[in-house]
Amino acid sequence: ESIKGDSDVMMPWVWPSMWLWGAVLTGTGFILLEVFQALRLKAAYWGDIWNHVDFASGVSIVGFITIHFTGYSAGAEIGSGVLIALLFALRFLQTASLHPTVGPLILAVVKMLSDISMFLCLYV
Repeated sequence: ESIKGDSDVMMPWVWPSMWLWGAVLTGTGFILLEVFQALRLKAAYWGDIWNHVDFASGVSIVGFITIHFTGYSAGAEIGSGVLIALLFALRFLQTASLHPTVGPLILAVVKMLSDISMFLCLYV
């Protein structure tokens, strides 16, 4: 089954449109939230590194929606979806690191990822 939902396993006329419009509405809400926060904080918005991650997430959501509706390429669509998932997983790690019992474990995972990041770059 492709990401467009062209298989006959599920109701293809209902399911893809439900998840697609749900993703579009959620992504639009996330982008609007970030835009309002940037307008409210002005230059101080860019002082926090996590706002850069949020901005990259918003841009990748716009890219995913554009790629999907223009029908550019299934590979590009899947790649942009994976990028969105990775950016939101990174944001979740930041949120979970604030919890006192999970925080040290998250920091260990982040240090491990920084150690193997060079190998990940070589792999890509």
